Amino acid sequence: MRNESPEEFAKAIRFDAELRQNFKKYDPMMRMEIYLHNSCKPLGEIDFDNDEDKGQQTWDFKAECEGYCGT
Repeated sequence: MRNESPEEFAKAIRFDAELRQNFKKYDPMMRMEIYLHNSCKPLGEIDFDNDEDKGQQTWDFKAECEGYCGT
C-alpha cells in the first residue's frame, strides 16, 4: 500500500494517529495505546522493507521439537 498508493497510505497514517487520540478522549483512564501494526509503533515509523513484513517466516527455536510427533 505504501508504494502502490501513497495517498491511501498517508490516510492510514492519519487514521492510526487519530485512533490513539480519539481513544484517549473516549476513555481517559486507559493507559495503553492502540496501534494498527503488531509492532506497537505508529505506521509512519514502521520499516516495511524488513523480511518479516514481506512474508518471511520467523522461527521460534524456544518451541523446539522434543521428539513427540502429533502433540
